Amino acid sequence: MKLTSKSILVASLTVLLVTSVTSITTAKKSEVALEIAGVTFTEREIEAKLRESKENSELSAQKDLALMENPQIVPEDIGQYSWGTYTNPVKLSFTNGGNKQMYSNNPEPILGSYLNGVGATILENKLVANELYTSELYHHNNTSLNGVIFGVAIKNNNSYNANITVYGNKIDYTTNNYPSMAASVQTAVLNSSESTKYTIYPGSTKVILSKAVPNQAVVDGVVNFKAHEPNMVARHFVLAPGTPEHKIFSTKILTSSDLEKYNSKMTTATLPNNTHISIIDGESYLSKRSYSYIFGFPSTGNKDEYEPAITSTSNLIGSNILSGNYGHRYILAIRDVAGKKLRVTANVNTSGCTNVPANLVYSTDYSKTAKDLTNWKKISPVITSNSSQKYWDITIPPYVASDFKLSNVGLMLPSGGCGDYRIEVVN
Repeated sequence: MKLTSKSILVASLTVLLVTSVTSITTAKKSEVALEIAGVTFTEREIEAKLRESKENSELSAQKDLALMENPQIVPEDIGQYSWGTYTNPVKLSFTNGGNKQMYSNNPEPILGSYLNGVGATILENKLVANELYTSELYHHNNTSLNGVIFGVAIKNNNSYNANITVYGNKIDYTTNNYPSMAASVQTAVLNSSESTKYTIYPGSTKVILSKAVPNQAVVDGVVNFKAHEPNMVARHFVLAPGTPEHKIFSTKILTSSDLEKYNSKMTTATLPNNTHISIIDGESYLSKRSYSYIFGFPSTGNKDEYEPAITSTSNLIGSNILSGNYGHRYILAIRDVAGKKLRVTANVNTSGCTNVPANLVYSTDYSKTAKDLTNWKKISPVITSNSSQKYWDITIPPYVASDFKLSNVGLMLPSGGCGDYRIEVVN
């Protein structure tokens, strides 16, 4: 992931790797269905993906063996940290699902000139009724003002009462420890089982996430929600201290042409999916020479990993492809690896990543549909460019009940993650 901007590298990324799902629907034997993060796969589809995965992995192992036997071939080197003989990674094929994602990280630094004494809208999106959304904002208060309010609000543009449901939210800020802060924000929302329904009167606004942020602090906020009626709009907003909430939807919507400073590689946009699912044959990953990259933007060669922004319903600032898929869940359904270790190696010496720590949170809890992982915890140690060990090992739990012998573990990469990440199954 050769990203040159430190700002984009500290933006939030949620990663969910599930190595097991349980059969939930029984029809004809060849049409048994599994639901993975809201996406249903038949047995035929799963077996086809497993065959493709095994063929790709075997081809990768052959190329790696040729590399080891031919000293004239130089091992792959990404940035300053050599990945040794781990070349020719297995290319993953993803199926997309999950929630629509409203994401704002551009401009990352919010300047006083953007507010015009009142406030500004960073992102606006026309909501689809009964569609689940995940909103995330990640910014710096560079306005020189204390108490600037960052948040997410929804307006009812109907002539009748309209309802929304909020499924967990968390927002926080820090002046010195953004990786830990962002990990806490993400895990709080992932662990939340609450849901609260609100009624919004005609023409009125409901703030569903907000925080007063001191000068020079970094703020990260996440909220999951659904609008139950049409003709409703959501905004990521910033308000000058003392500005009443009813002015949120009268503030100017920022565009690239308005900004004094912005990075075209960073993104503020609405994206079609925040979950990417790949099904893998674990037998092909038992050798350390079989592995895959995930979120190695701009390209790892994976299929359907990155999706362009939805430009028809929201404003777009910067890139229409979200570098690193920050805030997205990755689900890997891996067969025949129960009780083994999943190793995730962080390359934190790629360009722009030096001294930016990589840290994870994880879960080994799961539901029958593999979409409601709970009990998320922080993992240690935090990895930096000076760390002697640049990987984490997580033991995959035993099988529970599964027609396809799949078992699971969940991982999340919060803000502060940097560089490329390599995934492999080790004995």
